[in-house]
Amino acid sequence: MKAAEREESPEKEKSTTKDESMMKENDRDRASTRTAYEDVYRYIEVAGFASLEELSRNLQISEMTVRRQLSRLEKEGTVVRIRAGAVRTTQAQGADQAFSQKLSQNKEEKKAIAKYAATLVDYGQTLFIDTGSTCYYLAKRLPTDKQLTVITHSLIIVNALRDNPGVRVICPGGELDSALNIFAGPHTERLLNSFNADLAFVATDGLDLERGTQENSLVQTPIKATMNKNARTSYLVTDSSKLNYRSYFTGTPLKDLHHIVTTSRAEPEYLEALRNAGVEVTAIPL
Repeated sequence: MKAAEREESPEKEKSTTKDESMMKENDRDRASTRTAYEDVYRYIEVAGFASLEELSRNLQISEMTVRRQLSRLEKEGTVVRIRAGAVRTTQAQGADQAFSQKLSQNKEEKKAIAKYAATLVDYGQTLFIDTGSTCYYLAKRLPTDKQLTVITHSLIIVNALRDNPGVRVICPGGELDSALNIFAGPHTERLLNSFNADLAFVATDGLDLERGTQENSLVQTPIKATMNKNARTSYLVTDSSKLNYRSYFTGTPLKDLHHIVTTSRAEPEYLEALRNAGVEVTAIPL
């Protein structure tokens, strides 16, 4: 019996060594997962927003690992996942709350404008779509069977299109403006200027007969101007409350506007003045 026990002992030692090795490997995997989770969390906490590619490159982990960690963080309510990557929850909440209020203002007009604008889109076209509530309603109305390409700097529009299989989304990136939920700045402007589109749907904070489009945010004016300039046909989509309104910053001059889409709730005299200035105007009946 003792001899047999001595003969079996090397096999037991090998089995024990193998088990210990597997335990150590599992410990390393768990530690690696914890590290990846913490690294992804810290990166987004500091940056506010990060794309999959950026996280993978800078943290030196695979995109599959990044996706797993983002799914975990999203379940915990730490981040909000978007098609391009993820945004820190605290940033997304503030912007989303303000945007929700805009969605409810003049809702009937905005939805009517969006419904009409969606009929202007043909198969295979490339579109610029600006940020804003009217543009959001338009994005939600885009068909799934027209193989469209949408170029946008807006996280709101990216999110609106994320589940539409018939739309390819291009986001030029740049510096995230968490208050507006957009990418803006020189990098965004430069990349956006390299694209051309069949149609542009551009929003505005106001419209003045003398000065043109009016904006509450300076960072958005060059982006909107580029969309208007680089599209074969550009539509300014705006509800009637924005007409005859002057804001902080002037954007695109009236002479450079292609077409304005609003509703019949606008003052007829103001619409006539726009037409007399050489701008095509469509007023959706309500």
